[in-house]
Amino acid sequence: MTVKPHLGTRGMPRAERESEILTAALAEFAERGYHQVTMASVAARAGVSKPLVHAYFGTKDSLYIRCVDDVAEEILEAVTPVVDREEPGLAMALETMRTVFGTLEGLPGRWMVVYDPRIPADSEAGLAVDKARRRLTELGATGVRALLHARGNHDELDVSGMNALWQAVVTAQVQWWLDHPEQTPEQLTDRFGRLLVALTP
Repeated sequence: MTVKPHLGTRGMPRAERESEILTAALAEFAERGYHQVTMASVAARAGVSKPLVHAYFGTKDSLYIRCVDDVAEEILEAVTPVVDREEPGLAMALETMRTVFGTLEGLPGRWMVVYDPRIPADSEAGLAVDKARRRLTELGATGVRALLHARGNHDELDVSGMNALWQAVVTAQVQWWLDHPEQTPEQLTDRFGRLLVALTP
């Protein structure tokens, strides 16, 4: 016996409709930021009704949390193999940036969904953002720690300080990309490499 998929509106499978709404929501949040997005704007972008978006995801915070989780998971899945594979140092830094840029290509504002500074820290969305940032920070610390250990530095405060700098650098590069959308991931990586080399003795 063939099992039919659970259908949503207009005969579309529920999972497919949910994916369409999530795609629309992610684009809205990435392009406009949390505070400028409404459930109505997500519905309009997805081509569905506002009540349907509420029926699928409940609140705006719940929808935002799904987007935050999806973005963090996508970046972690892409970057973790780089940290595990590359030698600590310039090669790891460049390959990490190349991978981040490549993952975000087409909608670089996805990074800012996780790093939007205006999310209320004590809200449900704020707690989800904090959790996602911690996961990304822990991965960054792995690479930073490997670099410092390779150079004989085992000071965990140095690891923490350098990792904070690294996270800020990645965010700054993505923000610069948003102002220069014509740049490709390869061009961005090459420029980052040149600037990094210029800063080292």
